[in-house]
Amino acid sequence: MSRQAFSEFRKKIAVDNAENISASYKKITRRLNIEFYDDFSSESHSRQVGSYGRHTAIKGISDLDMIFELPDDLYDKYNKMDNNGQYKLLSRYLVPGSNGSGFDGTCPGHPAIFPE
Repeated sequence: MSRQAFSEFRKKIAVDNAENISASYKKITRRLNIEFYDDFSSESHSRQVGSYGRHTAIKGISDLDMIFELPDDLYDKYNKMDNNGQYKLLSRYLVPGSNGSGFDGTCPGHPAIFPE
């Protein structure tokens, strides 16, 4: 494959919704920081992982995998619980009665976007 052909191929598969993904990531991070740290940062305590975080995502990506660092005391509280403490922590922030339609907090297993 020539350099030009490869360059054209890369352009065709490049992520075309990076602005939306970045805005969602910042919004989610900010709400989690407010909830857990009383901090209005849209960057602290959060990491992008998965294909987007590794810069290997391609056009059509519809989700963002992220890790959020919990305060030590909260993590310790739930980690010490018997009978699935981590699930209890997650279920505290899942939207009840979700219909599984998307990453806006309505999909089971996805975090809720806390109201502003």
